[in-house]
Amino acid sequence: MKRIGIADTTFARSDMARAAISAIKKEASVEIVRYTVPGIKDLPVAAKKLLEEKECDIVMALACPEPQPRTRCALTKLPWPDHSPAHDQ
Repeated sequence: MKRIGIADTTFARSDMARAAISAIKKEASVEIVRYTVPGIKDLPVAAKKLLEEKECDIVMALACPEPQPRTRCALTKLPWPDHSPAHDQ
């Protein structure tokens, strides 16, 4: 049986993985392996693990980037680090 890996993020605004799993199950008879990571920067590693360790045939990486940059870090209430080129000067 073919195996589809779905990598998604914890802090996405909607549960895109659940929607993808539902759509796939309606159309195909495959095994689905879900791997959830904290943020979008962790998706490449999750996809690699799904391909190599879980032996998935294909992987979908799902995330929902913020529409605008954050100005504060929600957990620490400290200013969000500025990594823009102007900040480095």
